[in-house]
Amino acid sequence: MRIYGLAIGVAAAIAAITSASADTYYTASFSGYLGSSPNIRAPFNQPGSGFTGGMEFTGTIVFDADLIPGSPSPATNVYFKDFADIGLIPAATALTLNFGPYSFDFSDNINTLMTSGPGIQYLNGHFNGLQFITDFAFQGHTYQLRL
Repeated sequence: MRIYGLAIGVAAAIAAITSASADTYYTASFSGYLGSSPNIRAPFNQPGSGFTGGMEFTGTIVFDADLIPGSPSPATNVYFKDFADIGLIPAATALTLNFGPYSFDFSDNINTLMTSGPGIQYLNGHFNGLQFITDFAFQGHTYQLRL
Protein backbone atom coordinates (compact mmCIF):
# COMPACT_ATOMS: atom_id res chain seq x y z
CA MET A 1 0.00 0.00 0.00
CA ARG A 2 1.33 3.43 -0.85
CA ILE A 3 0.24 6.97 -0.32
CA TYR A 4 0.59 8.69 -3.66
CA GLY A 5 1.51 12.23 -4.49
CA LEU A 6 0.11 15.41 -3.08
CA ALA A 7 -0.14 18.60 -5.01
CA ILE A 8 1.28 21.30 -2.82
CA GLY A 9 0.60 24.91 -3.66
CA VAL A 10 3.29 27.21 -2.35
CA ALA A 11 1.86 30.32 -0.79
CA ALA A 12 2.33 32.63 2.12
CA ALA A 13 5.17 34.29 3.94
CA ILE A 14 8.61 34.53 2.41
CA ALA A 15 11.54 35.36 4.66
CA ALA A 16 15.21 35.65 3.83
CA ILE A 17 17.71 33.06 5.06
CA THR A 18 21.23 34.21 5.78
CA SER A 19 23.75 32.66 3.43
CA ALA A 20 27.51 32.70 3.16
CA SER A 21 27.47 32.58 -0.63
CA ALA A 22 26.26 35.01 -3.25
CA ASP A 23 23.12 32.90 -3.77
CA THR A 24 19.86 34.21 -2.34
CA TYR A 25 17.79 31.78 -0.30
CA TYR A 26 14.17 32.18 0.74
CA THR A 27 11.74 30.11 2.75
CA ALA A 28 8.19 29.68 1.51
CA SER A 29 5.47 28.44 3.83
CA PHE A 30 2.68 26.38 2.32
CA SER A 31 -0.54 24.76 3.42
CA GLY A 32 -3.47 23.00 1.89
CA TYR A 33 -6.22 20.50 2.46
CA LEU A 34 -7.04 17.07 1.11
CA GLY A 35 -10.34 17.18 -0.72
CA SER A 36 -13.52 16.29 1.13
CA SER A 37 -13.48 12.84 -0.53
CA PRO A 38 -9.80 12.02 -0.99
CA ASN A 39 -8.66 8.65 -2.30
CA ILE A 40 -7.49 7.36 1.10
CA ARG A 41 -7.50 3.57 1.23
CA ALA A 42 -7.24 0.99 4.00
CA PRO A 43 -5.67 1.03 6.50
CA PHE A 44 -5.38 4.83 6.35
CA ASN A 45 -9.15 5.34 6.07
CA GLN A 46 -9.82 3.71 9.46
CA PRO A 47 -11.34 5.85 12.24
CA GLY A 48 -8.57 7.28 14.43
CA SER A 49 -5.86 6.93 11.76
CA GLY A 50 -5.45 10.69 11.48
CA PHE A 51 -6.02 10.66 7.70
CA THR A 52 -9.37 12.19 6.82
CA GLY A 53 -11.08 14.19 4.12
CA GLY A 54 -10.39 17.88 4.61
CA MET A 55 -7.18 17.11 6.53
CA GLU A 56 -4.73 20.03 6.49
CA PHE A 57 -1.07 19.76 5.54
CA THR A 58 1.50 22.47 6.19
CA GLY A 59 5.20 22.99 5.69
CA THR A 60 8.09 25.14 4.64
CA ILE A 61 10.63 24.85 1.84
CA VAL A 62 13.85 26.71 1.08
CA PHE A 63 14.51 27.74 -2.49
CA ASP A 64 17.49 29.31 -4.20
CA ALA A 65 16.27 32.43 -5.98
CA ASP A 66 19.34 32.38 -8.25
CA LEU A 67 18.35 28.97 -9.67
CA ILE A 68 14.75 29.80 -10.62
CA PRO A 69 14.49 29.83 -14.42
CA GLY A 70 13.00 32.88 -16.10
CA SER A 71 9.77 33.02 -18.00
CA PRO A 72 9.04 31.64 -20.49
CA SER A 73 10.74 28.35 -19.72
CA PRO A 74 9.84 24.66 -19.92
CA ALA A 75 9.39 22.53 -16.80
CA THR A 76 12.79 22.72 -15.12
CA ASN A 77 13.97 20.67 -12.12
CA VAL A 78 16.24 22.32 -9.54
CA TYR A 79 17.62 19.83 -7.04
CA PHE A 80 18.59 20.68 -3.48
CA LYS A 81 22.03 19.15 -4.13
CA ASP A 82 22.64 22.03 -6.58
CA PHE A 83 22.22 24.72 -3.89
CA ALA A 84 25.66 26.22 -3.26
CA ASP A 85 25.21 26.09 0.54
CA ILE A 86 22.94 23.07 1.02
CA GLY A 87 25.40 21.59 3.52
CA LEU A 88 24.91 24.64 5.73
CA ILE A 89 21.11 24.57 5.65
CA PRO A 90 19.66 22.33 8.41
CA ALA A 91 17.41 19.51 7.16
CA ALA A 92 14.39 20.85 9.07
CA THR A 93 14.94 24.27 7.47
CA ALA A 94 15.39 23.00 3.89
CA LEU A 95 12.04 21.15 3.87
CA THR A 96 9.36 20.45 6.46
CA LEU A 97 6.05 18.71 5.77
CA ASN A 98 3.41 18.18 8.45
CA PHE A 99 0.85 15.70 7.15
CA GLY A 100 -1.75 14.19 9.45
CA PRO A 101 -0.04 12.61 12.42
CA TYR A 102 3.36 12.74 10.65
CA SER A 103 6.12 15.29 10.24
CA PHE A 104 8.85 14.89 7.63
CA ASP A 105 11.90 16.93 6.77
CA PHE A 106 14.75 16.89 4.28
CA SER A 107 16.63 14.24 6.30
CA ASP A 108 13.76 11.77 5.78
CA ASN A 109 14.22 11.75 2.00
CA ILE A 110 15.26 8.33 0.67
CA ASN A 111 15.66 9.00 -3.05
CA THR A 112 19.13 10.59 -3.06
CA LEU A 113 20.77 7.50 -4.55
CA MET A 114 17.83 6.54 -6.80
CA THR A 115 17.58 9.86 -8.65
CA SER A 116 18.99 13.32 -8.33
CA GLY A 117 17.45 13.64 -4.89
CA PRO A 118 14.73 15.95 -3.67
CA GLY A 119 14.04 18.97 -5.78
CA ILE A 120 11.66 21.66 -6.93
CA GLN A 121 10.16 21.90 -10.41
CA TYR A 122 9.48 25.27 -11.99
CA LEU A 123 7.43 26.13 -15.07
CA ASN A 124 7.74 29.60 -16.56
CA GLY A 125 9.55 30.77 -13.42
CA HIS A 126 6.83 29.55 -11.02
CA PHE A 127 6.70 26.65 -8.55
CA ASN A 128 5.28 23.58 -10.33
CA GLY A 129 5.96 20.67 -7.97
CA LEU A 130 8.19 18.97 -5.44
CA GLN A 131 10.15 15.72 -5.61
CA PHE A 132 10.48 14.00 -2.22
CA ILE A 133 10.17 10.32 -1.26
CA THR A 134 10.19 8.90 2.25
CA ASP A 135 9.26 5.71 4.08
CA PHE A 136 7.22 5.73 7.28
CA ALA A 137 5.73 3.17 9.64
CA PHE A 138 1.99 2.87 10.23
CA GLN A 139 0.34 0.13 12.30
CA GLY A 140 3.50 -2.00 12.16
CA HIS A 141 3.99 -1.79 8.39
CA THR A 142 6.27 0.36 6.23
CA TYR A 143 4.72 2.63 3.61
CA GLN A 144 6.10 5.18 1.18
CA LEU A 145 5.07 8.80 0.72
CA ARG A 146 5.89 10.22 -2.70
CA LEU A 147 5.53 13.89 -3.51
